Amino acid sequence: MLKILFVLFITISLNAKEVGEVLFVKGVVKIKQNEKQIQAAKGQRFINRSLIETGNNALAVISLVDGSKIKLNKNSKIVISVSSKSPTKVGIFKGSSFFNVLKSKISSKDKFIVKTKNASIGVRGTEFFVSYGKDNAKDAWMCVNEGRVSVTPKDGKESVSVKAGEGVQIIGKKRVTKPKPLAWTRKLNWRLNSQDGDLENKVNIEDAYTDLLDQDYD
Repeated sequence: MLKILFVLFITISLNAKEVGEVLFVKGVVKIKQNEKQIQAAKGQRFINRSLIETGNNALAVISLVDGSKIKLNKNSKIVISVSSKSPTKVGIFKGSSFFNVLKSKISSKDKFIVKTKNASIGVRGTEFFVSYGKDNAKDAWMCVNEGRVSVTPKDGKESVSVKAGEGVQIIGKKRVTKPKPLAWTRKLNWRLNSQDGDLENKVNIEDAYTDLLDQDYD
């Protein structure tokens, strides 16, 4: 009984540990932690396994304890999971986000992992963008601005390596298209600091499908 209580105490302590901070907020941004939901503000700290959600015409920039930064676009929802024994994980439930992961903060064995409903994205220091497609459950898009990213479909066996300037479409849970430059990604707003200018990303994911009409990405 004592051992069970000790393990439970460690689990609760880890989940209650602060793992990040809100750097910028525009519009309605909500954080759910410990079964309570609060409206986020600049400087707000959040704990492990917090769920962060942006409303319509809203956005947020957050930083994690390892120095990584994430920009959530409007109508997006993510959950943060930090553990001392496994890679940092960010689950994306809807919408799109920009990621800046510091290579200097991640060892050669560890990774920063982003999980969508249909794939796992492994990182070792890079800037990249992840977005669900027109159908929030069936496909997703990922492109790299700096570094290299590994994409593994949920029900697939092989990973696809994507380098800077390339992007892929993740179709269902088994297929990732061949990495290639995607015209629509050149208009993405990679800014994470409001002092550098407007942070709003005005690229509509619908542009990705229009681009497919002109080029073959298979």
